[in-house]
Amino acid sequence: MAKIFNIQKYCLDDGPGIRTTVFFKGCPLNCKWCHNPEGQKNKIEILFYDQRCINCRICEKTCKKNAHQFNNGHTFVRENCNYCMECVTNCPSGALSGAGEEIDTESLVKIILEDKIFYEFSGGGVTFSGGEPTSYLHELKSVLSKCRENNIHTAIETCGYFNLTEFLGIIDNLNLVIFDLKLFDPKGHIEHTGIGNEVILNNLTELSKIFKHIWIRIPVIHPINTSRNEIEKICRFIGSLKEYEKIELIKFNELGVAKYKQLGKEYDFVTEKDNNDKVFFKVLRQYRDYLGEKVQNIILNPNKEKQALFE
Repeated sequence: MAKIFNIQKYCLDDGPGIRTTVFFKGCPLNCKWCHNPEGQKNKIEILFYDQRCINCRICEKTCKKNAHQFNNGHTFVRENCNYCMECVTNCPSGALSGAGEEIDTESLVKIILEDKIFYEFSGGGVTFSGGEPTSYLHELKSVLSKCRENNIHTAIETCGYFNLTEFLGIIDNLNLVIFDLKLFDPKGHIEHTGIGNEVILNNLTELSKIFKHIWIRIPVIHPINTSRNEIEKICRFIGSLKEYEKIELIKFNELGVAKYKQLGKEYDFVTEKDNNDKVFFKVLRQYRDYLGEKVQNIILNPNKEKQALFE
């Protein structure tokens, strides 16, 4: 059984073509800017959308642990919760939502196969993301094998922190590896993600020697990884790799900020106010100066580049 927190269909930014993206729960990194905080912990969680609450108090009556209290509004006391999910099941307004569920490999393959016609039409397939999908290599091995039997293009998006020997056990059934590279500076990596990057850099180096279908994905987070010195170090490292197909730069966004409150967490990451299109495209040009046209941007419309440069 694997824990997942979302299965998103008709994805266009997680590999070629139209894709189904499966988000696994649990990640060894704890990135301060993470826009999927519900994927960090390897356990079921509950999101509380206080603005949706209609004060019907059904959750209060349902809960045996006094986790839902109504004193001047609805308070969700998470330390009392045993995550039986009865409140989520019975909430009529959608104010309570589960983040994560267990799924067996057979059921997951069945969901993936539902959109096979779209994969065939567009050159798409399935992407396993997270969280960190390599936390579930045993389950992935079975799912990937079934996808191969059905001629479905497979991709994995990884933070790179995995056991390389075990990862190589699934590589024959993978068509694409999307490898996240956040920082080269080891101290900065520990400060902003919670762990060092030696394993990550080594895994990418070794993987590039035996597997060429690698997309390196770099989030642009000003000023964390946008200094000329940091960019030069990342580019020199990438230049030392034997094989990869392209580099994708991703503009920082705060789309996941609201989720922190819904999970009862604090979002304490502070970035520069000028973390905007102009900064992004400046960084994009610097990467292209070093690495050429293999460097691309995703999400943002390329037509914005000229506009941003003249703002």
